[in-house]
Amino acid sequence: MVETKDRTGEIKLNNAGQSMKILNYRNANHIDVQFEDGIIVKDRKYNDFKIGSIKYPDKQSKGIRIGETNINNKGFKMRIIEYRNSQDIDVKFEDGSVVNTNYYTFKKGVIRHPNQFSGRLNKIGMNNQNQKMQIINYKSATNIDVKFEDGTIVKNKTYANFIRGSMKNPNQ
Repeated sequence: MVETKDRTGEIKLNNAGQSMKILNYRNANHIDVQFEDGIIVKDRKYNDFKIGSIKYPDKQSKGIRIGETNINNKGFKMRIIEYRNSQDIDVKFEDGSVVNTNYYTFKKGVIRHPNQFSGRLNKIGMNNQNQKMQIINYKSATNIDVKFEDGTIVKNKTYANFIRGSMKNPNQ
């Protein structure tokens, strides 16, 4: 009979940086782990503990993640105001703008502020046919709506074509 080592009391950080302690070690396939705030997860594998892959229970992390802040890659400060699950969170920017996204993009800081390109909205330019045009809706660099001086509107165009002046008025 192989004797198993009792690992009760071992402490480790999980991959999210949360401290966890083995509360009960029955064997390598059956351990109970307690997080630093007292939350217990039962019947996990020792190997998952060892590599830090035991996650804090999601139903508890919802409340913990609300209020978490980060700065996106353009320097906008943002805060989690609603956390339903890791794929469905609401983030509020300092100016009050709110976006729905996922926790991964929040942590990576790659959430685009809804007004990040607001300086491009209403921008006026000239196309190669010497017609005045204006950006009337800016969703992204590859999805803008433009109004020509004769009132014609073209949709789903690129900002690059606007800048180059290569956008054509379909009525000319």
